[in-house]
Amino acid sequence: MLTIQGVYIGSRVVQYGSEGKSRTEIGIQTQAVDGFGQPTSYNTIVRVPAVRHGDVAKWASLQGQVVFVPVFVQAYPSKAGAGYSFWLQNDASPLAVKG
Repeated sequence: MLTIQGVYIGSRVVQYGSEGKSRTEIGIQTQAVDGFGQPTSYNTIVRVPAVRHGDVAKWASLQGQVVFVPVFVQAYPSKAGAGYSFWLQNDASPLAVKG
């Protein structure tokens, strides 16, 4: 299982398509080292499966805390080459890091 560790930013609902579809996403601020060896923050978007949309409100108490988020990667072709998205595991939730 792949996990992302970072600070839980919160959630949002994104509208897409001409049919008024929407999806829920959560944001995780992660730390990495850039090409010059400097620490850099990135916002990582994790999409939430439709069956889990009701769970997102429960995670509001995690906002601002360091969490582990279990994810899987979905790769897809795009006009710019290959793309990928992170999706929340169907049977897991973000977990606060103890310590």
